Amino acid sequence: MDKLHAMEVFTKVAELGSFTKAAERMEMAPASVSAAVQNLEAHLGVRLFTRTTRKINLTDDGRAYLERSLRVLAEIEETESALKQTQTNPQGKLRVEIPTGLGHMYVTPALPAFSARYPDMQVVMTLNDRFVDLTEEEVDVILRIGELSDSTMVARRLYEARFICCASPDYLKRHGAPKSPDELAQHNCIGYFSASLGRSARWNFKKDGQPYTHAPTGTLHVNNSEAVIDLAAAGVGIICMLETSLFRAIREGRLVPVLQDFDTQSMPVSALYWPSRHLSAKVRVFIDFIAELFAREVAELQQARAAFGRGG
Repeated sequence: MDKLHAMEVFTKVAELGSFTKAAERMEMAPASVSAAVQNLEAHLGVRLFTRTTRKINLTDDGRAYLERSLRVLAEIEETESALKQTQTNPQGKLRVEIPTGLGHMYVTPALPAFSARYPDMQVVMTLNDRFVDLTEEEVDVILRIGELSDSTMVARRLYEARFICCASPDYLKRHGAPKSPDELAQHNCIGYFSASLGRSARWNFKKDGQPYTHAPTGTLHVNNSEAVIDLAAAGVGIICMLETSLFRAIREGRLVPVLQDFDTQSMPVSALYWPSRHLSAKVRVFIDFIAELFAREVAELQQARAAFGRGG
């Protein structure tokens, strides 16, 4: 027996004072209405109505049960209404984990616009570059750069980011732009130091099927993407980083792409969240917002790179 449905049938019969009218209102067969009430009475072990050939009346138990039933059904309706409201007007706390560079240079500047669009949401954002185990931490969404190994999470790929070599206009004016990866050995190449590797990451290129690898051996190696970009913008040397970290600097003209005729490695940028039959509205709107940001930034970046022409 569907107790909730039986309760709804019972309250409708009590409201209209008729099994027939209740059946018409609920678009049910009269026999089904009678059966629902009888099953409910059998389940409760009490009689809810006294029946005569002319009318039905609530028993004392029926009146007491009606009062409670109306309260329960009202609470259910209120709860469902509130949940539907959150689908059209997302609200509540959203916990997100974002890589430091991506969050500081890209997501954080966009948060005021997100808050203006969804004023009933509270975003709690943590910036770090460590691996986050979502099964152990209270996190709703995590942005991750690189190939994914999580099997329990749902992943939405937002963007395929590739590495770009850049230098400041001042550096290129003083030293010229490299025409091939082999010429990088003649330049001061700033390395992005990886603690897990114990060295700076290699720079990988390919053209016409021919691979090239460069190990940066410049005067500076730093483990922070913002610091690496600041050094390059100051004219210290050439860097090679994911374009997600370079959007702003290239668009503002502080850095100029070089070696654009050569293909470089790429890494996916993905949003991970808990699997659910119905994706939470607050998770959905946040991921959609970030995807919109990437689409705009990529379009502007392509325009900025086109202004410098191919080949640096």
